[in-house]
Amino acid sequence: MNDADVAVLGLGTMGSFAAWELSKRGQKVIGFEQFAPGHDQAGAGGESRLFRMAYAEGSDYVPLLMRAKEQWEALNEITGLPIAVFNGGITIGEPDDPFLEAARQSLAQFDLPYTMHNGRQAADLFPQHRIADHEVVLQDDASGFLRPEAAVAHAARQAALAGAELHTHTRVESVEVGDHGVRIITSDGVYRARRLVLSGGAWNSKLLHGLTPMTEVHRIAMTWFPMREPGLFTPEHFPIFVRTFDGVHFCGWPMVDGTNLKVALADGWDLVQDPDHLDRTMPQDLFAEIKHVVAKTIPGVIPEMSRIGVYMDAYTADQHGYVGWLVPDVVYGMGGFSGHGFKLAPVLGEAAAQEIVDGESRLPIGFLSPSRFSTSSTTRDRLPAFQRRIATASAAPVVSV
Repeated sequence: MNDADVAVLGLGTMGSFAAWELSKRGQKVIGFEQFAPGHDQAGAGGESRLFRMAYAEGSDYVPLLMRAKEQWEALNEITGLPIAVFNGGITIGEPDDPFLEAARQSLAQFDLPYTMHNGRQAADLFPQHRIADHEVVLQDDASGFLRPEAAVAHAARQAALAGAELHTHTRVESVEVGDHGVRIITSDGVYRARRLVLSGGAWNSKLLHGLTPMTEVHRIAMTWFPMREPGLFTPEHFPIFVRTFDGVHFCGWPMVDGTNLKVALADGWDLVQDPDHLDRTMPQDLFAEIKHVVAKTIPGVIPEMSRIGVYMDAYTADQHGYVGWLVPDVVYGMGGFSGHGFKLAPVLGEAAAQEIVDGESRLPIGFLSPSRFSTSSTTRDRLPAFQRRIATASAAPVVSV
């Protein structure tokens, strides 16, 4: 006899929302999390994450982002908390910057509002940034930032309120997949379910090795800097930003702790050999790039880091996540979001629940299907600047996870 209609392995970014959506649809859901929902041990830590409607990674995402924005606003109403803050966003770059142009086109394709500013206009509008006359700025008022730890914790709470049985601080030791269901061996017992949602993030490949698309786990570093005039960097005055300067692609968030500005490189730092042994210490001399761009572009920030946060995320060969059946009608996979998936969690949880319960999703997620990968794929063609840093970092051996 099955313990649940659907078991969810990993109650983090994707799993918490999938469990909630499945429970709302009357499914008997059992979820497993080795830590607790809202933890910072993987890809959902760091106090704030970007929500960008201007999406250079591809216009296919825009309809999903439009739906996700509605869901984030609904979560604010349900919880009474500012989990999602849509204070606008800007993309700063050269006029011929392909990233900036792709972001602009993603908005234009769907007739979403945006404004283009020349360098002089932008310098007046956004005085916190040092913007050259020859640069341009794309302004998108539908962007903002999310509070990841609170978002995941409250999504899991809503799943439990809707009837899900959540087992926290419970490690999944192994999974046995059969024609008619799964058997899950955990640190506190054995459970059975008709279907399984594999949403363990960096652990997906360890839980079901060889079944998920080829991924690598990247170490992600986020940095915080003290400010000379904190009042200029509150959400009301400082939109999120993405920028390329001196060949460095980086992003930033408004102040949320009252003292520090968060800035981070857009790419991963190096590869993680085993997610169970994430090295969360990084020597300061690895951060020359981010200190350089902060000193050159944000004059109100003291360019010495007050804090470093180290996390990890799973990457696919094409740097787009996978959402869909890994074993038809038995194992549904969600993972490999390559550093840009958190903002999509509510809508992808909804899409997963539609496919599992209704047999198909009404949301346009076909471009994320895991069927696009070959099981033998080892392509790394789109792994960007982080490879430069591997050579100088004291990193683990470069291996696939």
